[in-house]
Amino acid sequence: MPELRKNILTDEWVIIATERAKRPQDFQKKTAGTIPEKQERVGGRPASPPGEAVGAGNCPFCPGNEAMTPPEVFAFREEGTSRDKPGWRVRVVPNKFPAQEIHEVIIETPSHQKSIATLSPSEMEEVILTYQQRYLAAERNEKIKQITIFRNQGQTTGASKLHPHTQLIATPVFSQKFRNQERIAVDYWQKEKKCLYCSLLKEELEKKERIISETENFVLFAPYASQTPFEVWIFSKRHQPCFANISGEEIKDLSEILPKILFKFYSQLGNPDYNYVIQSYLSSTSHSQAKHWFFQILPRLTPIGGYELGSGIFINIVKPEEAAEFLREAI
Repeated sequence: MPELRKNILTDEWVIIATERAKRPQDFQKKTAGTIPEKQERVGGRPASPPGEAVGAGNCPFCPGNEAMTPPEVFAFREEGTSRDKPGWRVRVVPNKFPAQEIHEVIIETPSHQKSIATLSPSEMEEVILTYQQRYLAAERNEKIKQITIFRNQGQTTGASKLHPHTQLIATPVFSQKFRNQERIAVDYWQKEKKCLYCSLLKEELEKKERIISETENFVLFAPYASQTPFEVWIFSKRHQPCFANISGEEIKDLSEILPKILFKFYSQLGNPDYNYVIQSYLSSTSHSQAKHWFFQILPRLTPIGGYELGSGIFINIVKPEEAAEFLREAI
């Protein structure tokens, strides 16, 4: 029989459809296992996914096309290079068609064909430092109440450009979903005098069955009520409501583990489309003892149908426990 599971962070339900369930291996596509052995590698991983299109002359995110974007607001650059000219390693520009007043595009690499899954730790560190700096910059606007850093990888997730990039949108209002999540966390704190997220993490570490990997600062696990096959959460072990307040050591740690899990998706699951989101509260948030930032990664291996859209209840055809075991063992 299908199993109903509840996400205790949101009070949302998920159906684990066991009778229509697929084994994790069923999602392995032709991309998996076809990485050329002689391809240039970075940190033990291929420098770029095979078969990806090389940047065209009309890609606004490629070096040499800086004039095709609004002026940059932040960049990591080679010494001696000028703003809005080639020589950058990470570049941030306002979105040309903004959804809000603060809507930025974080261009993660000059290479059009490189995947974020194949960035070296030092490259990824600059990306995460950029996330942090732009979050802090958006926070300085007193009107802002919610900041979302998100990545759309692939056409089915809403990505409009192939060149690797993340976006940041800051709004003067809270979304209803965010407000509901905040209410649940604060209610739990008032009743239990404990952080709901820390309690959840403690339980996952004790049970171990959904843990994928663990480092000094972070735990990667498949959530009990995963919305999609192979959904992954990355929780900080240190209680902290705001992502932007992570330490230098935490940034280095995250720079190692994030590309590793994304590369497992790429190499073992056929390079699926995915979204990732940094779920975070502002530094100035109230009830900080009740709130805890985390990284949410949602592979798009199955379509979202009318039932999910109409009911708000997702159907997941892979047990999170099996997904975690598969990702633990994947190379």
